[in-house]
Amino acid sequence: MPWDSHVFHNEIYQLLVPEMDRVIFQLLGDLETRGLLERTLVVAMGEFGRTPWMNPARGRDHYPTPGA
Repeated sequence: MPWDSHVFHNEIYQLLVPEMDRVIFQLLGDLETRGLLERTLVVAMGEFGRTPWMNPARGRDHYPTPGA
């Protein structure tokens, strides 16, 4: 399921975010167990922002130029 939620934003994120939390938790735990956590940089990020408002389909559209 893609993260590009132009429709049903909240519903999609309720499905995706818990799985992302589990994956990051497992990754950090594995790095700690192996003694690699202190020297590993973990970055989770997106490529651009979303509109601060919901569209008519209860989603959020691309917003690559905040402040515009």
